[in-house]
Formats: sequence, C-alpha cells, structure tokens
Amino acid sequence: MFLRPLPRASRVLNFSPTCLSSGYATFPRAPSITLAHLTSVTPSDETIKEARVWLDQFKLQVKNIPPQYFEVSYARSSGPGGQNVNKTSSKVLLRCGVNHDWIPAWAQSVLRKSPHYVQSTDSILIKCDVHRSQAQNLSEAQTRLYTLILEACASPIPSPTSEATKARIKEHEKKAAAARKVEKMKRSRVKEGRKGKGGGADW
Repeated sequence: MFLRPLPRASRVLNFSPTCLSSGYATFPRAPSITLAHLTSVTPSDETIKEARVWLDQFKLQVKNIPPQYFEVSYARSSGPGGQNVNKTSSKVLLRCGVNHDWIPAWAQSVLRKSPHYVQSTDSILIKCDVHRSQAQNLSEAQTRLYTLILEACASPIPSPTSEATKARIKEHEKKAAAARKVEKMKRSRVKEGRKGKGGGADW
C-alpha cells in the first residue's frame, strides 16, 4: 500500500525554479554552461574554471538533497528481512525532477542518459529496499540520489592539468616546432637545388 502516490506517468515534475535556498541547504547558482561547452575538443579555460568553482561550492554547501526537491512513495518490499518485510511498506521509491535550475545544464544532460531516468516525467527514480527499515531505505535512497547528481555534475568537467603534464606538453610542442623548422629548411634547400639545375646561357 502506498502512503504517498507516485506522480502519474504523463506528468512532468516541475518545481519552483527560483528557490535556491532553504533551511536545509543553499544551492550555488548554476552557471550557463552546457555539456557541449565542456566536451568540445578545446573547451575554454574560463568555462572549465567556472564549472570547477561551481562544483567546489556545491560540494561545500550541499551535503544532501532537501526533501522539497523530491517525492517519496513506499511499497511492500521483496528484499531481506523475512516475512515481516512483506507486511510493511519498507521499500522506498524516490523521484527527483531533472529540470531544477540548481542542477547545471551539463549535468541535466548527463542525468537524462542515466538508467535511473524516467522520460515520461523528466525525473530520476531511485528505488531502495536493501534494509528492513523504511527510514534506513529512505536514507539510502537520498544518499544514492545525491551521489548520482554529484557524479553527473563532476564527470564532464575536465581534470586539472598537472605541472608535470604541462611540462611534457610544452616539451612536445618544442620538439614538434624544431622538427617543422628542419623540414622547412630541407624543402628550401631542395628548391634552391632545382633552381641551380635550371636553364642557363649557351656559350
């Protein structure tokens, strides 16, 4: 028996886009960066920096997703716990809309490719029945939701380039430039040689 019904399949979960703070957490405002910006061949340093700064703020300020941003339903579980688990609604179904404005556009794109994504409601659905306790399953589901969103935010952002890597890239570019210079000089000598063998006056 459900204590709270899940939204109907045809319904898209729309939440207030202006609420970025609450008694539970204050969300840093998501930058206007898309997945295409971060996954292009040469993403700009400014874009990467802005995304990293936002991610650091999110990790610092948000430790869990406040309950006003998701809906919870309960059902009888088939998980561990013997016969008693089938008599109580201990299974948790947690649904969170993807179109919150505190979720960056690039992360929304990643979440929509997740196996937990439900297209009909544009939401993430987390199911949990690993514990006998309803409260434990709810806590586990909330942790999974937070982890999923955090990974979607972090995974597309390119990792910082280490100093050693920067040095190797610089050395590689230096060698490539030297090789191009040698090849250019070689071609120049070949052209000069061809000119020397060209026609001349008859004596």
